[in-house]
Amino acid sequence: MAEADGKGSVARVRDALTRFGLAAEIKEFDASTRTSADAAAAIGCQVAQIAKSLVFRAKSGNRPVLVIASGSNR
Repeated sequence: MAEADGKGSVARVRDALTRFGLAAEIKEFDASTRTSADAAAAIGCQVAQIAKSLVFRAKSGNRPVLVIASGSNR
């Protein structure tokens, strides 16, 4: 596991957190964490212990909607 270096989507998330005054430690992994199973394997936990997030844009008002679910749910 390595400190995030500020490229791409990691930099966008870090910038957004900073704009809202939120402090966070962002980590990037050498192994893929694209799926819940990949993420669980990378950090050594069960898939159900992974929280995955999905962001949608609402048709009315164009507002973002964030859904957070257990990694074992589809």
